[in-house]
Amino acid sequence: MLSSSSAVTNTPQQVEQLIKRPYETIKQIIKQQQSSPNQLPYTIQNHFKQNLDNFISQIPNLTIHSTPNTIVKYRCCVQDMNNNELCTIHSLFMDHNPLETLQKDNDEQMFQQPQDQDTYFERNKFYCIPIPGETKWAKELIQNVIVDNTISLNDNLVNDDDKVKRKRGDEEEDEEMDDDEEEEDFDIVVIKEETNKTSSQLSISEKKEITKKIKNQQKSENNNNRRDPTREEMLDFPLKGETGTSCFVKIYDEEVNLKNTEIVDLIGIVNFELGVGSSTGMLDEDDFFSPFTPEGSLVPRLHLLFYKSYRTVFDYIPFNIFNSTQTIIPQIRNHLINYLSINCCKNDLLVAEYLLLHLLSRVRSYQFDVTLGKFILNIMNCQEIDFARQVNNVLETILPAVHVLDLSNENLDNLSFVPVKDYDLDKLKAGVFQLCSGTHLIVNENALTEGNLSEKAVRNLTSLAQLIALQKIDYDYKYHNFTMQVNIPVLICSKGRTLFHDRDVNCIVQLTPQEQPSTSNTSLTFTKEDLVMFREYIAYTVTHNDNDIKINEEVKQAIQQTFVNARLKDNSITEKTLHDWLTTTELLHLSLGNIDKEVDMNTWNHVVNLETERNKR
Repeated sequence: MLSSSSAVTNTPQQVEQLIKRPYETIKQIIKQQQSSPNQLPYTIQNHFKQNLDNFISQIPNLTIHSTPNTIVKYRCCVQDMNNNELCTIHSLFMDHNPLETLQKDNDEQMFQQPQDQDTYFERNKFYCIPIPGETKWAKELIQNVIVDNTISLNDNLVNDDDKVKRKRGDEEEDEEMDDDEEEEDFDIVVIKEETNKTSSQLSISEKKEITKKIKNQQKSENNNNRRDPTREEMLDFPLKGETGTSCFVKIYDEEVNLKNTEIVDLIGIVNFELGVGSSTGMLDEDDFFSPFTPEGSLVPRLHLLFYKSYRTVFDYIPFNIFNSTQTIIPQIRNHLINYLSINCCKNDLLVAEYLLLHLLSRVRSYQFDVTLGKFILNIMNCQEIDFARQVNNVLETILPAVHVLDLSNENLDNLSFVPVKDYDLDKLKAGVFQLCSGTHLIVNENALTEGNLSEKAVRNLTSLAQLIALQKIDYDYKYHNFTMQVNIPVLICSKGRTLFHDRDVNCIVQLTPQEQPSTSNTSLTFTKEDLVMFREYIAYTVTHNDNDIKINEEVKQAIQQTFVNARLKDNSITEKTLHDWLTTTELLHLSLGNIDKEVDMNTWNHVVNLETERNKR
């Protein structure tokens, strides 16, 4: 038996039992704490956290084939927040016998409590999805699925063909009216057309039959005008074509305040809530509630026990080797520049080095209309239409999350770049820019062709311009916009100069292909071990790029003098140019592994050389 102090389990057998049969433990806790039921959610969560916090690796990952009613772990991105639910003490951390969704504007009589249940709990409901744009190697960090902890759900779940169909009872039985039901008001004109009688001439049974017929006709007309959404539309991932398991997360702690696009590791009990949900997401006047709720067999339900949050996609990448020694960082940096130069920059070392600085950039703060830390890079003279995809294929090997966006007329007309609130379904429809912090976005301007832009295309381009300029996106709530600050580094690939304002792009560099790799390349071969080292190097540098970098007085004076001399020769040099120089200097300083050191003259001289060569082009 459990004690009131919820003693910590120690043996592997006890941990396995807790993971496979959590409801046995929950039942005991409820039984022991009947005198103070209001603290039950906290007590249950605290017990599981204390006993499993050191055994996370033994918890299986959530999949559509996970064993129901067991504890699983799930790394995900928060995509939407739904209406809260009320549940009783008998449905804590499960979906059996939950009360319907809490609609605060409904009549109180719809939530009358059963006489034998006088304790209610409110739980928040979030819709979570796989991390958008997450690369294969990043997924493999946590997707070591434990086969022994999964079972076939053929006996528990609906068939694949029925996954997106709503399960109802006998519709005829559901639509029967109680004989004692009060007489309803309905259209006298319709009744007269159906029977050639007035309302007063009809018996109660005749009125019921006519009412039933009219309602069935209305439902039939509505069904004929609606299209069942596809599986992809129901899952509603921000990036088209992505796969994975999404889930509804139910949270009992009011202090847990998850934010949109936040990355979290969730530990909870998985249910599949069979027979509950609306696969079409369409409103039904006979439904008690209306929110869009896919079947549990398609979107599992996860009852949260405890969780861990990450600031960016780089925060869950291990880099233990750099904690012990930083002397190898310059060597890894040069090797990574060679890797980028050979594989996606056509042997152009200058472009490769600027690309590396871009990969290490991160928004540190927002001050009015200035976003400190962003380094938007435009690589021009990209002649191939698929150059952006070539870059994307290379970056997928070293970044945890990246996405290439073709600015084609079709995408501009059909995609939604920002999330849009659908009040009919009470859900936030995902947008392309609903990406986790640190996800790199590659914009392919070469995909844009001549033609008229639709109103939606213009809105999408405006949203992209705002993302590039301010690192902000406006969530569209129809009647108002909600501005979200983001950290999405943007790389623009184009034939000529980008169509976006120069003032919003931090660096424009022209690609100059070379026939052969530079002789400065110390190594032209790259192994799997090299890729692992590149990933750890980038993660280590980006996660340390969150503090102001100190510049000593000698370097400050040199930068000021260079800026003054440049303005005397060229009127186009502005304060924005100085800001870009400082950003480049900080990123170059970090790329060399100088985390806790001041910027020195060697770093500034390196920046001057880079800028001189870039301007020559």
